[in-house]
Amino acid sequence: MPADLSTEDGALRFYSETWDHFDSPGRSGNPYYRWVVSRPAAFIADRLLSRYGISLGPITALIPLLRSPSGRIARLQIVGERGTFILQGWRTLRDFFDLRNSPSAIVSRSETDGTLSFTFYGGGWGHNVGLSQYGAHGRGRSGQTFREILAAYYTGAKVVSIEEAISLWERKVLR
Repeated sequence: MPADLSTEDGALRFYSETWDHFDSPGRSGNPYYRWVVSRPAAFIADRLLSRYGISLGPITALIPLLRSPSGRIARLQIVGERGTFILQGWRTLRDFFDLRNSPSAIVSRSETDGTLSFTFYGGGWGHNVGLSQYGAHGRGRSGQTFREILAAYYTGAKVVSIEEAISLWERKVLR
């Protein structure tokens, strides 16, 4: 059964474990399959000040408020000792935290040598929609044909010759 990416536990489980499928490194060579990035609380406080002119004091928590169907965090509350601030949109989050891709799961705070940090777990590189080049490569290495690969990513699509495509387009446009 697939992981429930709409929950914190489901997203963390999915993005912190390695699954054996066509996009995994062993089958596709995908260097972006899973990634982990930690950001100190001071980094987050500095970013809030430099980008938004907001000082929340020391950052104490990051709380995902909304997830997309693919498990990406779409809205995140940053909690400081003097208030809160909400970041919204996966590109905003990716850019704010300087990540490879939008954050998919966050492990709550950790402290090492007196430095508070937040760890982001994620997977992939891109928009989470459509064909994965690494997944397609892994499928090809596993013996799937181009038709099988396209069918896996584009349910209901039909591969046709260019002549048939033009004919279908002309019939639709010239009705």
